[in-house]
Amino acid sequence: MRPSNRLFRLVTILVLGGLAVGVCMVALTPGFEKIAGSAQYSGKVGPHLRALEDPTTFYDANGAVYERVGQLDRQPVSLAAVPKVMRQAVISTEDRTFYTNDGIDVRSAVRALVSDVGAGGIDQGGSTITQQLIKNRFFKNPKRNIDRKVREAVLAHRLTSEWSKNRILEEYLNTVYFGENSYGIQAAATRIIGKPDLAQITLPEAALLAGLIKNPSAYDIFDPAKQKVALERRNDVIRRMLVQHVITKAEAAAARTSPLPAPPRPDNELRARTPYGEEVLSQLKTLDALGKDRLQREQTIFSGGLRVYTEYDPRLTEMAAGAIASTIKPSFAPFTAAMAVMDPKTGSVRAVVGGGGQAQGFNLATDGGGFKVGSTFKPITLATAIENGYSPHDTVDGSDSTDSFDGKSGCKIVYDPWGKDTYIGHNAGDGASGGVNDLYYQTRNSVNCAYLRLLTSVGPPKVQAMAKTLGYTHPVNNNRVIGIGETEHTPLEVATVFSTLAADGVKHAPVFVRRIEDGNGRVVYRAPGGVRVLSTQTARTVTDVLSHVTEGTAPRAKLSDRPLAGKTGTVDRQVDAWFAGYTPQLAAAVWMGNPQVQAFNNPAAWMSNVGEFSPVYGGTYPAIIWQKFMTAALKGQPVIPFTAPDESLWPKPASVLPKGGRGEPISDLPPVTEAPTSSTLPTNTTLPPTSVPSTTPPTSGPPPTTPKPTVP
Repeated sequence: MRPSNRLFRLVTILVLGGLAVGVCMVALTPGFEKIAGSAQYSGKVGPHLRALEDPTTFYDANGAVYERVGQLDRQPVSLAAVPKVMRQAVISTEDRTFYTNDGIDVRSAVRALVSDVGAGGIDQGGSTITQQLIKNRFFKNPKRNIDRKVREAVLAHRLTSEWSKNRILEEYLNTVYFGENSYGIQAAATRIIGKPDLAQITLPEAALLAGLIKNPSAYDIFDPAKQKVALERRNDVIRRMLVQHVITKAEAAAARTSPLPAPPRPDNELRARTPYGEEVLSQLKTLDALGKDRLQREQTIFSGGLRVYTEYDPRLTEMAAGAIASTIKPSFAPFTAAMAVMDPKTGSVRAVVGGGGQAQGFNLATDGGGFKVGSTFKPITLATAIENGYSPHDTVDGSDSTDSFDGKSGCKIVYDPWGKDTYIGHNAGDGASGGVNDLYYQTRNSVNCAYLRLLTSVGPPKVQAMAKTLGYTHPVNNNRVIGIGETEHTPLEVATVFSTLAADGVKHAPVFVRRIEDGNGRVVYRAPGGVRVLSTQTARTVTDVLSHVTEGTAPRAKLSDRPLAGKTGTVDRQVDAWFAGYTPQLAAAVWMGNPQVQAFNNPAAWMSNVGEFSPVYGGTYPAIIWQKFMTAALKGQPVIPFTAPDESLWPKPASVLPKGGRGEPISDLPPVTEAPTSSTLPTNTTLPPTSVPSTTPPTSGPPPTTPKPTVP
């Protein structure tokens, strides 16, 4: 039948239906005008159907979907993925003549028109599957009247001549709403039936889902008051399928006896399920591109349709989690570890592993106030000194025997602008470790007294400013111990600082979200680029100094085939232990401790008896985790050396003056004295009532052999 004949047939039916109830021609005039207008329309209908609205979708660094968030769950599938029984149930219920009609069920259309005109408005549906598709995807205004219904019929008629029946059914099944924020058959099967695999849907389950389309809220199986009517509706669909001979009497009888499914009620909103996804969601709520305030941004996010391209790397995340799991045994509880991994070239956060904090509702790698960073802060003090004209060959007194505190050796630290009272610092080890040595030695052996004197020489305010410049976002504490890490920060902040050094002084704010597109593919946000915050020469000098860490406090971090730069950190009484380091390709920070207890004077926070390496230092478990991860993550990648600094630009060596500045240049480099060190740190019972950062004592002898990592 030609389209013009089909349209004539439609008009005739509508006229006869109107006359049958005595409706005057004047009342039907608007409808005829719409029909006439549609008859003249020669464009295609299909291209004008709106794209499916999706939830806000997160894509990983490889372009694969890994999270969906919002108030709308839709997961489009092909018609081939929908089992035959599901298709039969929907067609039997919503449009029994679907495969034979021209987009309009003539008998239903006449019945509905008679009822609608008699009621003075839209009273009955009578819509075919094709008409419902037009209603949901062509028109923006949900209001319906007789004129609008006529237009839907005409457009449905035209769409039937453009698209195959299977394509129309596929689009319909991915469009229709089933309740519980479930749009489309895949979301409905997952959220309402509890079966993500469509192939597993049974006849009674298919009938239940098909019955929901008419009125999802009226047949809500999760509401005890509505379960009886939901069961009746399901059985009515089974009856329709039997009447239309798509199932047998035996199948119908068995299906009617099946109970309603009883999965847990789904969340009202799709929520991020991974630590990385949670952080992405948190970041989205801060972006001005998504709204002027937090409320507006949340509305933009949860209304769906955004495509969020993130830097999440599932492979590296699995390796990081595996390195932690293979090192931190279950018997170590409540002690756990967290890790943040960044790409220095772009600032991309490739992985975060949140440790035990996830059970508390936050990610230890990114959330909260952080943990005392200990000696991982020393590179910031060092960078401040180098940027202010110091040389890595400058000598500084690292001795802690010059003053005493309750009979213990110590180093007196005074910084007049912050008060004339003194602070007694201590090295990690027995007696006068450190001596007068250059910054290379004092750094690789992490000599506290040397760095406390370097801090007062450079000036604590400059060091505080440098910490913020390099990547700390939490305020740095205002005390004389910040130079050796008496300040709390997250693994992500620490990783950002080391990533900035690895990038030759170019800082990238941690990038979780690279790009955001709206539902039409328009880019609404791009991550900013990096900013130079430190001279290349200073960054390379600090890297050169940190590249000797495996000769001092972190032999277990050594990578067999490539250079690294890094720093250990251990807070006194082993409350927190760290290793942070980088290669040219990746930077990572590892923290270990008890997330439940951080009090310095609470033995529950002390890692004094944890597994094989006790007490725990940054050079033990944290360094082992870092080494395992880096070995696995960089396997097969080229070995890239660090670019050396221009040593000719270094000033002549001089002595670091604790009260400020440098002494007169030394014409010849003094011999460096290898001061005695100790591999153990006794518990200090004479410390002031505030926690004092300790450090990992150097390990004598060759680095211990670390077994090859086993990363699941």
